[in-house]
Amino acid sequence: MTTYNLLLSLLGMATNLVMSTALLVTVFIIDPWMTLMVGILLLLVMLMIAKVVKLRLQRQGIIFQKHAVATKQVADPGNQRDEGD
Repeated sequence: MTTYNLLLSLLGMATNLVMSTALLVTVFIIDPWMTLMVGILLLLVMLMIAKVVKLRLQRQGIIFQKHAVATKQVADPGNQRDEGD
């Protein structure tokens, strides 16, 4: 990754952080109760993704990798080189 791309990514992240903070403060000033409810809802969704969806995706990824390796070995058995040559 070049320095330009890295700086561009960092500037994009900084811009998103500033905008998110400004939006959060504005919504909190307008309606603190709604801000807390939305924050709790987002936290619950993040926990659900971290605990349920991520584990299922990892399990499916492992199954896919095992299948891909088995398919590659069966489809191309001559690809294994003998180091003695």
